[in-house]
Amino acid sequence: MNSQLTAARERRRYRLEWLLFAVVALLVLGTSAYELAQSRRDIEAQESDRLRTQARVVSDNLLQQFASVDKAITGVRDDYFSGQGVSGMDVMTMRRLQALTNALPGMRTMFVLDSRGVVVSSSRQDTVGRNVADREYFTTPRDHPDRGRLYVSRPFKSIENRWLVNLTRVLTAPDGAFAGVVVAGLDPEHFNVVLGSVLYAPDMRTTLVHGDGIVFLNMPVNPGPLGVDVNKPGSFFTRHRESGRGDTLFTGRVLATGENRMVATRTIERPDLPIDRPMIVHVSREMNAFYAPWRHEAYVASAVLALVLAGSACALYLLQRRRREYEALSRRAQLEREDHARRLRHMTDSIPALIVYCDAQENAEFFNTPAIKVLGLDPARRYTLREALGEASYALHAPRLPEVLQGKRIRFESEAVHGKPGVHILVNLVPDKRPDGSVRGFYIMSFDITPLKKAQFALADNERLLRAVTNNLPIMIAYIDAHERLRFLNATLHDWLGVDTEKAIGRPLREVIGETEYEARREHLARALKGERVEFEMESEALGVQRSLRVIYVPDLREDGSVAGIYGMSTDVTPLKRIERQLQALARIDTLTGLPNRHQFNEKLQEALAKARTSGEALALMFLDVDHFKKVNDTLGHAAGDAVLREFGQRLQRAVRPTDCVARLAGDEFVIILEGLRGEAEPQFVARKILAQISHVFDIEGRHLDVSTSVGIAFHRGGVISASELLARADAALYEAKAAGRNTYRIAESKGA
Repeated sequence: MNSQLTAARERRRYRLEWLLFAVVALLVLGTSAYELAQSRRDIEAQESDRLRTQARVVSDNLLQQFASVDKAITGVRDDYFSGQGVSGMDVMTMRRLQALTNALPGMRTMFVLDSRGVVVSSSRQDTVGRNVADREYFTTPRDHPDRGRLYVSRPFKSIENRWLVNLTRVLTAPDGAFAGVVVAGLDPEHFNVVLGSVLYAPDMRTTLVHGDGIVFLNMPVNPGPLGVDVNKPGSFFTRHRESGRGDTLFTGRVLATGENRMVATRTIERPDLPIDRPMIVHVSREMNAFYAPWRHEAYVASAVLALVLAGSACALYLLQRRRREYEALSRRAQLEREDHARRLRHMTDSIPALIVYCDAQENAEFFNTPAIKVLGLDPARRYTLREALGEASYALHAPRLPEVLQGKRIRFESEAVHGKPGVHILVNLVPDKRPDGSVRGFYIMSFDITPLKKAQFALADNERLLRAVTNNLPIMIAYIDAHERLRFLNATLHDWLGVDTEKAIGRPLREVIGETEYEARREHLARALKGERVEFEMESEALGVQRSLRVIYVPDLREDGSVAGIYGMSTDVTPLKRIERQLQALARIDTLTGLPNRHQFNEKLQEALAKARTSGEALALMFLDVDHFKKVNDTLGHAAGDAVLREFGQRLQRAVRPTDCVARLAGDEFVIILEGLRGEAEPQFVARKILAQISHVFDIEGRHLDVSTSVGIAFHRGGVISASELLARADAALYEAKAAGRNTYRIAESKGA
C-alpha cells in the first residue's frame, strides 16, 4: 500500500513538472511572439515615418518649383499685360519669355494666348499664331476666370508623345473682362529628378497625380500607369481625397499595378499659392520588401526557440527517467533492509551491496556472498582487511579508518578497483559501538551506484546543453528573485558587463552590475516586482562599449498572485539606433552632391541671421546657378548634367572657407552663406574666386566642357531681415548678373540699420 501511495505521489510530481514546463514554454512563446509583433510594428512605424518624410520632401520641392514658375508667369502678366489686354507679338515680351524659360529649371516653354485662344507671344517663335482654343488649359480659365488662382491643366500628350502639364494665369482687359492667359509648360524630365531624389530602396516608387486623378509622372519610369485615371472608388488617390487631409498613409493593393504597397500621399498645396486642382504625390514601398529582414529574424528566432524548448523537454524527460531508475533502486534497497530484520543472512546475500564486518584490529570477520564473489575470497579462510580488499582498494579505505574507530560514520564514493572499469561505488563505513560507546569494530557496505552516476552525468550534460543554447542567444537573460538577487543568468552578462557569472549567482543585482547600471533599471525593477510587465529602452556603457538596450521584465507570479521574481531579457538594439540616426542625417543631405540640402540650408540661414543680430557682424548670401545648364542636359544627357553639378559643388567648397555653408537648393541652383564679414569687398572677392574656379575646364565623361556661373549676392549688415527676403534679394541680384551677360556677379546690399 505504501509503495502504491509513493508511486502515485511520484506520478503527480512528474505531471506537475510537465505542467510547469508547459507554462514556462507558453510564457517564452508568448513573450517571443509579442517581441516579434512589436518588432513588426516598429518596422511599420519607422517605414511610414520615412515615407511621409520623403513625400514631404517631394511636395516641398515641387511647391518651390510651382512657386518659381508662378512668379515668372505673374511677372510677365503684371509687367507686360497688367490692365492692358493682349495685343500682337512684342519682341521684348518674346525675349522675356525665352529668358525665363532658359533660366527656370523645370519650365519647358512659355507663351501668351489672347481671348480667342491664339498664341500671340511665345518663347518658341514657331508656335506664334497657333489657335489652341479647344485646349483644356485655355477653356478652364476662360470659363471660370480668376486672376488670383493658378490653374493646373489635366495631363496631355505632346506631339513627342510625352505627358505634359501647363500652369496658367488669367489676363484681363482694362474693363476687367477676360483677355487671355499666360501659360507655362512644365518639363517632365526635370520633375523626374525631384521624384527620383527620394528613392532610397530599389522597391520604392514615386508617383505624381493630377488633382483630377490622372497619373502624370512616376519614378522609376513605368509607362503603363501614365495617363491612367485613378479617381475611382477604393484607390489610394480617392481615399486620400475623401480623408480631407493633406497628408495620409495607407496600405493595400495599388489600383494601377495591383502591388501590395505602403503609400504615403501628400497634396501639393499651400495657403499663399491658390491652385485650382492641386497635384497629389504618392511615395510608396513594396511591403514584402521592407518586411523581409523581419521575416528572416522571425524564422531564426522561431528555430532557436524550438531548439531550446526541445532540448529542455528532452532534459526533463531524461531527468525524470533517471530519477525513476534511482528511486526504483532506492525502493529495492529499502525492501532489502526490511528483509534484513527477518533474515539477516538472506538479506546480506541478496542486497546489491558488498558487506564486510571487521573488528577493531581490522580482522575481517564477516563477508556476505556478493563480497565473497566480487573479491574472489575463500569462505573457509580468515583474512585481514588489507588481504581481503587488496592493496589498491585498501588504500582508499585506510585513511578513513582511524575516524571510524573513534565512532564517526563515514561515506565516500569512488570508482571500483574490482570488476569492470567505469563502475562507481558508494562506500559506507559504520562503527559498531558497545553500550558504553566504545567501538568494537566497523561495517563496510559498498553499493554499485553506476546508474545514478550515469543519470547525474546525463543531467549535467543536458544542463550544459541548455546553458550553451542560452549562452549563445544574442540577448541577456536573467532571473531575479523578490529580494533582487540573481538566481540565473547567461553568459551575455559577462560579455556585456564583464561580470563573472558563477560568482554572481545569489548576489544582489545592484552589487553585481554596479550603481550606474542599477539606477537605470531601479524604477522599472520596482514596477515589475509589483506584478507589472515592464518594457523600456536604455543606454548602457561598460567595458568601453556604448549599447542601446531594449529590456523586458516579466513578473513570475505565484498562484496566490504574489511575485516570486522576474524574468529579465535585454536585447542589443544599437545597430537599429545607428541606422535611425543615419536616416535622419540623410534627410538633410543632397544625395547627388553630398552638400546640405534645402532643409539644412534653411536651418543654417536662420542660425546665421540670429548670430548676426547678436554679434552685429555682417553676412552675405550668394545665389548661384550654372549658366546654360539646360543645354548641357539637352545635349549630353542627365548623367553628364549630374556630373557637372557634382564637380560644380566641389569647386564651390574649395573656393570658400571650411566654416562657410555651401548648399544645393534644387536643379542647378546653389547657395553659399558667408558669416563674420567686415564689408562688401569680402563677398565680392569670394565671387571672383568662384568665377575663376569654375572657369577651369570641366572634364566630364571624356569631354572638356567650358562651364560658367552667374552669382547674385545679398549683403546684410545690422537690422532685422527675414531669410526669405534675403534669399529674394540674392535671387534678384542673380537675375541682374544674368542680364549683364552671365559669368559675372552682382551685389545687393540690405537696407538694415
